[in-house]
Amino acid sequence: MGIFDSIKKSREEKKEKVEPVIKGPTLEEVMQDNEKSHLFGEFLISIGEEDLATRVAGKMLNEVDLALLNKQRKVFLEKMAKAEEIEKWLTKENIMSLAHNHPDFAAATGVLGVEKIAEMVKSQLKNIAITDEDRFKKLLGTIQITEDFKNGSYKKNEEEIEKLLKDKGINPKEYQDALAIEDPDKKEKALKELANRTNVFYKRAIYSIFKGGRFIKEVKEDTTLEEIKGSETLLNNSVAELNDHQKNIGAALFASLNSNDDMRRAFSGSLIGENAPEKSGRGFSEAKKRSFSEKKALESWEEAKRKQTKPTYDSFDVGRKEKFRDDFMKEQIKTYKEGSSGLWDIVFSAFFAKNINDMKGKFN
Repeated sequence: MGIFDSIKKSREEKKEKVEPVIKGPTLEEVMQDNEKSHLFGEFLISIGEEDLATRVAGKMLNEVDLALLNKQRKVFLEKMAKAEEIEKWLTKENIMSLAHNHPDFAAATGVLGVEKIAEMVKSQLKNIAITDEDRFKKLLGTIQITEDFKNGSYKKNEEEIEKLLKDKGINPKEYQDALAIEDPDKKEKALKELANRTNVFYKRAIYSIFKGGRFIKEVKEDTTLEEIKGSETLLNNSVAELNDHQKNIGAALFASLNSNDDMRRAFSGSLIGENAPEKSGRGFSEAKKRSFSEKKALESWEEAKRKQTKPTYDSFDVGRKEKFRDDFMKEQIKTYKEGSSGLWDIVFSAFFAKNINDMKGKFN
């Protein structure tokens, strides 16, 4: 590589740090994937860009569409990434913690089971990220707050208690066993015993002070018991706060289970043994396969005429033939739309209707 190319590359790399290329699949890759393109279509509906979808499907992009598509790709991929974050978070352990702290979510978990409800929720998260943005943001926000707490003061408090136990030579298992005692008097006794038989050095520390030509022995007061009790308060407060955060997640998740149509449908499907919830719409490639065919339209027209007997189509007068043709075209459009679902089917349905209407003169 010459010096010019080397300098050029170096400058481009610096620019990339300021304006990074968006990571993830290209829009072409999104459009070729059935699930991703369906979700991208739902996303375009959510932001009112159905016309952009029509221009994409109809190969009619204008001069500003490339920048617009790149912008919407970025937003779309960010939503998908956030949904994947929640998917990874929904482990068996976390689901069980939510159930322990939110009774309504516990009921839902009791109906499906921990693993099934995790699978079902994960299957709908990307869709909800687009079609039910407010609830999705609520769920994501409560999870982020919880994780920030766990990685912040919760972890700090835990490390503080672990250090206390290590410094005092207290066995963590014995500490937990003592705290688990429900009877207050028995717990007090257990904590005293634990404090009295650990790290004798701390409880017998004697400091010699030279004063007036002789040594004065002063015994340092032992605070182990008070420190253990203080650690219990710190522990209880931390766990209670974490429980509150998990309760909030459970509430946000249950709100989606209870109020979102797609989530309820997926829940019902899982309940009757459907492993994978049925997709709510076709992607771009699948919708395109159903697009208009003039050959098929003419074949359908000939078939409709053959089925018309007593009287035959050829025996109709001009007005009746016109009505027969109009009814045929409406039926063709209606039949196509009956199998439609998702934005791309809607777009191709519009194309189909236009093409059928444009063919009116060939139906004779």
